[in-house]
Amino acid sequence: AEVMEEIAMLAPVYGGMYHDRLEKGWGLQWPCWDRGHPGTPFLHKYYFTRGHGRFVPSSHQPPSEPVDEQYPLLLMTGRIYHQYHTGTMSRKCPTLNREADEALLQINRHDAEGLKIKNGEMVEMTSRRGTIRLAADVGSEVPAGTVYTTFHYPEAPVNLLCIGARDPLANCPEYKICAVKITAAK
Repeated sequence: AEVMEEIAMLAPVYGGMYHDRLEKGWGLQWPCWDRGHPGTPFLHKYYFTRGHGRFVPSSHQPPSEPVDEQYPLLLMTGRIYHQYHTGTMSRKCPTLNREADEALLQINRHDAEGLKIKNGEMVEMTSRRGTIRLAADVGSEVPAGTVYTTFHYPEAPVNLLCIGARDPLANCPEYKICAVKITAAK
């Protein structure tokens, strides 16, 4: 409650959002300028404040680290529904762990056949920066030439494999993609 009151005092768009008001009814939608303001049902109904929405085209930027003979697969990382970020909170929940309790590497069945990898088998995924172990999930969810896993599992720290290149505008690390090779675990 104290934190919400401080936010209401410092940010005008939250000026009417006090904890006692949030507990009544269905809450409040910002902007809510003062205690007498009912909240804003829709921030933008027909137009944005500045008029129509603005689309800004962008062109494809290839990954900083393309695949090659030594690292022939493109790793993509992302999220799954049942876990959150690095799992520090969601991994403590038995219900969520029942649905997704370990890191899996999705690999296309054609790539798996060529590498003699079987579904459920432990594999080593190696990039120029290191190696992690995780179980193979063989199927057709990812296109041939690519593999996919999540970053929710500290025991398979996939971000350590990713390249340190950064986006020139956002300065974000290129954690979502890098070149890797897959082998059966020793």
